[in-house]
Amino acid sequence: MSSRIDVELTSKRDDETWTWRIAGAKQPKGVLSSKLLHPDAKVGDVVKVDALFELDGITIQQVLPPKVKETPKNSIELKPTVSSGPLVTSRLSRSLSKDRERRRSRDNSRQSRTEYGAEKKRPQERKQREFSDVTNDRPARGPKPTPVHKPSVEAPAKPRFKRLVPGSLHKSAFITSVSEEHRPIAEQLLKGGIPAVRSAIREGNADARSKGLPEAPEEVMLKIAENLLPASKLAIWLDRAEAALKDADQISLRDLRSVVASADSVRSKDEVARAYADQLKLKLTERSEATALAWTNEIDQALEQGRIVRALRLSARPPEPTAKFPHDLMNRLIEAANAAMTPDTTEDRWIALIDAVSESPIRRQVAPNGLPSNASPALLELSKEHSGRIPSLAKMLGISVPPPPKVMGAMKSKQRDRSRLSTTKNGKRANGPQRSESAQTPVVESESAQTPVVESESAQTPVVESESA
Repeated sequence: MSSRIDVELTSKRDDETWTWRIAGAKQPKGVLSSKLLHPDAKVGDVVKVDALFELDGITIQQVLPPKVKETPKNSIELKPTVSSGPLVTSRLSRSLSKDRERRRSRDNSRQSRTEYGAEKKRPQERKQREFSDVTNDRPARGPKPTPVHKPSVEAPAKPRFKRLVPGSLHKSAFITSVSEEHRPIAEQLLKGGIPAVRSAIREGNADARSKGLPEAPEEVMLKIAENLLPASKLAIWLDRAEAALKDADQISLRDLRSVVASADSVRSKDEVARAYADQLKLKLTERSEATALAWTNEIDQALEQGRIVRALRLSARPPEPTAKFPHDLMNRLIEAANAAMTPDTTEDRWIALIDAVSESPIRRQVAPNGLPSNASPALLELSKEHSGRIPSLAKMLGISVPPPPKVMGAMKSKQRDRSRLSTTKNGKRANGPQRSESAQTPVVESESAQTPVVESESAQTPVVESESA
């Protein structure tokens, strides 16, 4: 069965034959007789043929004649019109210069009318000014004085400390010093100590149990971990100590203090550790003293600038829990607070002062001169609320000094005691000693005038009763 394909005539031979190939490709190709082609055939023509595909090759059976384009019948011919006028037309628009001139003339006329009206008003204004100068003997007003502002003390930006990033030199040396079969235990010790080793053993045993393999002896591996624990702690601390010594002036005091505090467990076991611990302790002391000095200097500077509220707020935020408040500076702050809390002080200023004094360490030594005569109910309510922390406010209001506000820790312990007591029957616990809810002794704050009093976090101490057998 023949197939119809498109072939391209490539050349004409002397023996009246033509060579061909598939249109658009190099292969397949072949030879056909010139008798099959139309008389006008030439090299490069693409014709449609009926080809028979056989094992020996492709045989061209018939060449279809090319299609001749026929003119359509009953068609109307369209002829272009020839115009005698120009092919392109243009129309000029009005120029913008005339509009601009018109606008400019309009503006000039308005300006002339305005000047004419001003000229008419000027003689009248001059006459009124002369008349006022004659009738009023008031002296001429001088220049307005420039307001004098006190130089403000800008709050220093909070320092950004460098993060403590310990190295891994000593930890790598510790891993190398351990025998190869014990290195997995040493790696877990460096990650999380004995708990990490125990969890890794349990996970490994669970995996081995699921696969049907023998489990590792947990007690033996924990014993090995306990023997390696002191050396792992020493390696971890040495890496942290070297990092802290390298950036001792850039890391935070909290990180530096944590490294110094953890030195007690390793300093007696290694000479290098003892030397590092002494250097870190000396550096911690220097930085603590410098921070405390900067804190007191900032309070002193705020007092000199008359910023009492800022000085009180700074005194309530020491840089360290162990920072000491100087006695002379404390007296100056008390005097400044007493002088600022007077009956002539505005109500907003009173509210800010009460809020700042209640958080400062001198709250029990402050004695205001008196509340404003026309104090609002909001100010009186705020004074009653803070009278437990500022006893002088209670005396001014004519009320008894209420107890200081309870600490959250004490409140939680009291609720926990009540929940435990509610589970007992007849006031006795089933097991263990019984705590009495009525035997609670509050902590009394000292009213010393020299040192600020620090309130205890546990405001109530439960008494333990022994249960008779």
